[in-house]
Amino acid sequence: MDFKPMGSDEEAVAMKEGQMVEVIDASKPRRWLVRTLPMNGDEISLEGWVPACYLEKSTAFDTLSSYVVTEAELDPKELEATQNREAIVKELVETEEDFAKDMQYVVENYYKQMDNPRLPKEFRDRKGSVFGNFKDICDFHNK
Repeated sequence: MDFKPMGSDEEAVAMKEGQMVEVIDASKPRRWLVRTLPMNGDEISLEGWVPACYLEKSTAFDTLSSYVVTEAELDPKELEATQNREAIVKELVETEEDFAKDMQYVVENYYKQMDNPRLPKEFRDRKGSVFGNFKDICDFHNK
């Protein structure tokens, strides 16, 4: 099974089924740092983290660190559950990113306007009661 990292996971690397990789760090039980080995002359080697369940020990090489991307050895129910979890996490990450963008829009287009000297003083004085700690929350979500 191919592995495609989520858009927000900048440390991960995409892999295709059957692709050879070299494991650099297997100290974490679920996620390993790998270097991809080119499948043809046009590709370059990439390094990144991948779920360990996507890898299978290769017998084609004598080194301890050669693995092949493969279908996880899971029963169909476990595989479906894993795919469902991955889809849910992906959706959560995407909606959080959308939420953070929307909050930033409010800060840029409304929050900052409350400091505009052309705005009546009565409105400017109510910035804290209208927005509270909205900017702090926005900054937290956009880290």
